[in-house]
Amino acid sequence: MQTPTLTTPIDSTKIKTSYVYQQLQTSTLLGALDCIEQTFRNSEPLTAYLKVCQEEFKPFVQELLHHSLAGGLSWVALDPYADKVIGARLVVDFKNDYSPSQSFGTKMDTILRFLFQVSLPLKKLPDLAKEKMVHSHMVAIDGQYQRRGVAQELLSQSSIRAYDLGYRTSVGEITNQYNRNLLSQFPSFQELNRICYADYEINGQKIFANLLEHESCVLYQVKLQDFIKRS
Repeated sequence: MQTPTLTTPIDSTKIKTSYVYQQLQTSTLLGALDCIEQTFRNSEPLTAYLKVCQEEFKPFVQELLHHSLAGGLSWVALDPYADKVIGARLVVDFKNDYSPSQSFGTKMDTILRFLFQVSLPLKKLPDLAKEKMVHSHMVAIDGQYQRRGVAQELLSQSSIRAYDLGYRTSVGEITNQYNRNLLSQFPSFQELNRICYADYEINGQKIFANLLEHESCVLYQVKLQDFIKRS
């Protein structure tokens, strides 16, 4: 579930070298929450299309943030001059993956049910368990900082950290065409599953029938080494 922020090409003259990249910490939880909430509710295809309200979305992100905190795999980008979190990438150990502990409301439950269906093949591919894997749940970049290389640097830094800890593969769900176009450029990118929005039904109702800007949600696999080579 990722936002359309990983666009290319990047104008290197606009990349601000003073941004700080670090592991998610207790001190940056609230900043990460604000960044993710604003970005996703405004521009992530599923939450924006269903107009998920703050009361549903915020508790979900809070739970995911706290789950990912202990693993040391999630990262944030900071602008020290503005004293704010400008980007976040939430990543967890696949063997200790996040699973919602409660209902967050009708719209969020619809989204989570859909993403569960997209990710089902992971439970049927035992070969994936031979290597340590991370599950990338979210990437969010503050709207004022997009197209400045922040997302790419988050991907690089978090991937290097995960690789150093023995992880070799990343899996995740891509909800928009922009991120898929970017990730598909990596040599090891593999599409494991795809569900077209227009075809998805719940009780005979096509929930995302009018989500026309993006065609489908894709479950992917990619080797972390690919990100390190780009760093």
